[in-house]
Parts: sequence; C-alpha cells; structure tokens
Amino acid sequence: MRRLYFATYWLLVAVLVAALCGCGHSAPPRASRNPSPASAAPQTAPCNPPIPAPRLGVCVQQKFALPPTESIGPPQGWDISVYQGEPAFPSSLKFVINQVGDGASYRDPNFSVNCAREKARGIKCGAYLFVRPGDPSGQAAVIRSVLSQTNLPPALDVEVPGSYEELCPIARDLGVPTIAYTAPGLWPGLATCGTKLWGAEWGTAGYAFSGWSSYVLQQTCGTCSIDVDVDHGLLAKAAPSRAETLAREHRELDAHYRLRSELHALIEKHRCRPGEHAKPRSYHTVCGRWLAHGQQEIRQINALHRKGIY
Repeated sequence: MRRLYFATYWLLVAVLVAALCGCGHSAPPRASRNPSPASAAPQTAPCNPPIPAPRLGVCVQQKFALPPTESIGPPQGWDISVYQGEPAFPSSLKFVINQVGDGASYRDPNFSVNCAREKARGIKCGAYLFVRPGDPSGQAAVIRSVLSQTNLPPALDVEVPGSYEELCPIARDLGVPTIAYTAPGLWPGLATCGTKLWGAEWGTAGYAFSGWSSYVLQQTCGTCSIDVDVDHGLLAKAAPSRAETLAREHRELDAHYRLRSELHALIEKHRCRPGEHAKPRSYHTVCGRWLAHGQQEIRQINALHRKGIY
C-alpha cells in the first residue's frame, strides 16, 4: 500500500511540474492582437506590371502606395494608352503623349488613330514607350517607326527595375532629343545621356533630380482616369508645326527644281547622252556625273511630291 501511495504521489508531482513549465504537447500560442509594425508591414515585390502596362506611373503608385486621386482644373496635357481607348479631347489640351508600345514586341493599336485625331484638333502628338529590360535596339525600333507621325520628342518610360540601364542605349540608338519619364524615388542615379526629364511628381511643384538639371514635363496625377501632365518648357522646344514643316519642304522642293533645271541646261548644252562612246573619257566622266546627279534630283522631287508637297 505504501509503495502505491508513493508512486501515486510522485506521478502527481511530475504532472504538476510539467503543467507549470510548459513541457509536453501544449497548444500553440495565440497570435498577438498587436503585432509589431515591422511584422505587419506588407512586403512589396519588385514592380513588374503585365504587358501592356496599365499606365505610366504604375510602379510609382506601387512604390509609394499612392491612392487614386483626381486632379483639379482643366488639363494641359495627357498621357494615354490602349486602356483609354479613343477619348474625347477637351479644348484645354495642348499636347497628348500616346503609348506606342510596351517593350520590343507590343504595339498599341490606338496610337496612329489617336495621334491623327489630336493633330486634326491642333493638339501636339507625342509617343512614349514603356521600357522593359533587354533588347534596347528592338525597343528603339518600335518608337522610331512612329517619329514621322509625331511633333514632340519621343519619351521613354523607365520605372521598371532593369529598365533604367536601357535608357542610354535606346536614346543613343534613336539619335534624336529624347525625354525620360521616371520618379525621384525610383531612379537609381545612373547616367542620363542628354535626355530631358519628365518627372512623376504627383500633387507637388516638381523638381529635377539625380543627373538632370531641369525638367520639361511633370506628371501631376498618375492615378486619374486619364493621367494629367503640365508643360515646363517642352512645347517651346517641340518639333515644328505642320505649317512650318510644309514651308520648309516647299523651300526644299524649289531648291531641287532649281538644281535640276541647271543640270538639265548643262546636259543639253554639252549634248550628254547615256551610252554615247564617241567622246573622250573625260567627257563621259563629267556627263556621267551630271546625268547621275540629275536622276538623284528627280528622285528627291518625286519623294517630296509623294508626301503631298506641291
């Protein structure tokens, strides 16, 4: 009996000790109702929007967790893509920068239609490319293919990680003045290669940063139904208007006609004819040059006529 008593006693002691120290298979602890800020903060993955990206500033919005907002007052400029379709342009618009593509393969189907509609309304048409990592020459080819339709410098949207390194190769490949769209919290401070800054400064006055001494455009709302932009000198440096282009091309056409007439007079005076072999070699050298130059002038004249220059 005494042995049974002592065995029972020590068994009860062992159970009591286990309960007090938490040994054995206890239930998992309950989660704290007030987690620390560090554990509660969401983990934001590197921005990698689908193709095509929904808008300029998609990574800006993700980076800074910016809520949707609407700008106040009539817009001065817009940037649009396939997601806005073919919008109605208010009379206050001075320029629209249209998405031409996303990376080297995607082409925005609404670009040409919207650009033509804008120019018909007297609104300057620009093109932007959403830059992706890799294939800078292919991406340069996409935006180069529409430069003849636009009257603003081309723009490169560099906000996706890995796209920053493509800015200089694409800008050099284009070989024309180029705008870079990015934000101060995204741009890693690489070389800017002579590009002009289009800053995403939503709701603020805007400023230059990290390699740019000034900015020519500011996106003031990147989460509106249509993104809003303000001109800070871009339009003053923009490509010439259609009227200015026509005047220049008329001058070019007149110069080609004048030179063609002078060459024709020389050819007739010296009786230069293709295939004549009775004259000295020096004669054929000079005549051949006049004849070839005359044909070149005719090609230039025909090319200008095909563009509608009369």
